[in-house]
Order: sequence, then C-alpha cells, then structure tokens
Amino acid sequence: MYSLSASDALTTHEGDDLRRDVIEDLRLYRPFTAADLSEKDFWAQAMQRLEQGMHVYTSVTNGLLLHYSWLEERTGRAGSDFGHEFRLPEPAAVLWDDYTWPSARGRGLQTRSIRRRVRDAATAGSRHMFIGVRADNPVSLHNIEKVGFEHWASGWAQYRFGCVKRWVTYAHANATSDV
Repeated sequence: MYSLSASDALTTHEGDDLRRDVIEDLRLYRPFTAADLSEKDFWAQAMQRLEQGMHVYTSVTNGLLLHYSWLEERTGRAGSDFGHEFRLPEPAAVLWDDYTWPSARGRGLQTRSIRRRVRDAATAGSRHMFIGVRADNPVSLHNIEKVGFEHWASGWAQYRFGCVKRWVTYAHANATSDV
C-alpha cells in the first residue's frame, strides 16, 4: 500500500482526457482472457460500485474500453487481493482496480489516470490518497512512485495446511496516525 498527502500532490491537467463516470464507456468492456470477468459480471460489479458512490475513469478508442480505474473518496479502509484490511486516516481516498487493455499499455494511461484521480480526490477534500500494488507488478509500482506515492504498508499472507494467516506491517510505527 502506498500513500500520498494531498499537500504533496502536483497540480496538473494530466488526465483531463479521461472520462469520469460515463456509463456508456463501461458497456464497451470486453474480457481479454478467460480469467477476466464476463461482460455481464463486469457490468453488474461496475453498477454496484457506482451506486456506492465510487467513481470510474475511462478511456475509449474505436469502440473498445482501453482503460478503466476506480476512485473511492472519503473512506477509512482499503482491502487487498489477499483479504487484508488496511485502516486509513480519514478523510482518505483509495485509487484502485486499474486496468489497461494489453495493446494500449505503455501509452501512459495509468499514470494519467493516477494523476487525475489524485487531483479529483484532493479537490473533494481528501487529505490522503492510497493506492495498492502487488509485489509482482513492477510497471504499476513504477507509475505509482513516479507520481509521488511512497510505501506506507505491506500486507502479508502465509498459507499452510489449508489455513491462511494474514498480517500488515507499516513502514512507520505510527503510520495510521502520522500520514
């Protein structure tokens, strides 16, 4: 988990080309691999998130959803792909679920999306922004750090004999109060 203070966020218009909360863009989603959500499941998940007040950022070209990413404002928690729960200092915003269609990768869509969501979250009153990244995703980690996010906490999981033990370590002893 990585953190950025609103006071450290750069003011930029980068990402203005992304569309916010445009439902028609979500209809253009197509799964790329068999492991991706079906169109029906993606649509249901997206509608649920929008109903919960989350925001989606999209980029569409030639009738294909090339990039989507989510922003949850005013929250005190964030989860992980492995079932962790990170408690966050409020008011916080979580940037999450970034996806770029494989042929569109390397064009800066994720970086522009991160910058846009940081700007929008700060404008909406979030003092701290958080974004998670898996250890096996060095490209996203590079983009996150390039924008100015710094390591805040790590989630760990140990699987043994059919059981899982999860824990969180923070970069600083009082991370939840000194962000």
